[in-house]
Amino acid sequence: DAARGPESRPRDSSCKVNNASYGGGRFSAESVCSHEGDVTRMKMTGTYTPTSYVMDGQMSGSQSTTGAMAMTMHLTGRRIAPVCSAKSK
Repeated sequence: DAARGPESRPRDSSCKVNNASYGGGRFSAESVCSHEGDVTRMKMTGTYTPTSYVMDGQMSGSQSTTGAMAMTMHLTGRRIAPVCSAKSK
């Protein structure tokens, strides 16, 4: 999946991605998702290599059932093997 890039992922029709930029080891994107009057906004920026990534993000929104929310994220990841060694049951 990673080799195909972010545009190959299935899209949720209730979400729009704006100002997406991927290249040169850097990425950034903004998205807005709306569903039955609830709205969630997300901004993310980060860096990547063939084996790792670092991402910072901010999410905010307003849901009719829970009210306003805000979240700040910092994610890191790295490739640990070319094939998953977990066995399915």
